[in-house]
Amino acid sequence: MKKILFVYGYGGSPQSTMCRLFKELLPGDRFEVVSFVYPQHDCAQAVAFLDRVVVREGVDMVVGTSLGGFVTLALESRVAKVVVNPCMRPTVELPKLTPRPDHPDDVRPSPELVATYAPFEQRLYAASHFDESIRGFFAVADELLGTRYVDEFAAQFGPVAMIPGSHYGNEPGVRAVVAALINGEEG
Repeated sequence: MKKILFVYGYGGSPQSTMCRLFKELLPGDRFEVVSFVYPQHDCAQAVAFLDRVVVREGVDMVVGTSLGGFVTLALESRVAKVVVNPCMRPTVELPKLTPRPDHPDDVRPSPELVATYAPFEQRLYAASHFDESIRGFFAVADELLGTRYVDEFAAQFGPVAMIPGSHYGNEPGVRAVVAALINGEEG
């Protein structure tokens, strides 16, 4: 059985719609999806915590979405990495976030929080990390990030696939990613 660590995006949780969809749609007899609350307020702490989780839990693959996608790419762990609608440049994108009217718990990221992501951004873009075990999935109608990072991801990290849907709670997109994961397991 493959163990997948799901890393949610900014302001999310292990109970997020995306995490729930991965748990529901991946066959439970072949995949176990786990997710943990991690310290988003500091990228170094998030990376260190999740790298320890990978080892402790015996994780085979990390799936990260949005800001969790960036954190996934920053992990030192040598496991397969899948990112969905990744926030490729947190220092550019996080300051643009504003609380969504229908999400009363949304909080605007502080400049201090954003600054903790800068060294990891610099490290990730200092050299190519192209690796066939890193895959990026980008929604064609991502209302938050658009498709502006698709070519950058492909050149810097690895294979890219376009998926249906949008940025948040995207069931058609998760179905496409799940199909790719199942086909990749069998291929």
